[in-house]
Amino acid sequence: MDYTQKVTKKLLTVKELALYLGKSQAAIYQLVARRQIPYVKLGRSVCFDIPTIDEWLKSNSIECMAA
Repeated sequence: MDYTQKVTKKLLTVKELALYLGKSQAAIYQLVARRQIPYVKLGRSVCFDIPTIDEWLKSNSIECMAA
């Protein structure tokens, strides 16, 4: 394995996800408490897998109706 390659971040913290979604950290914690958003528990930390969050956003999108 080539260790000189750049490692890309796969998990977001609550703070980073709040910025990513344009929501408050409190709103993210509420979604987690209600189990309305997919998350990963690492010890006491709550993290979010970026591809999983993107899929969650797509699955919760509402198509607009053609006029």
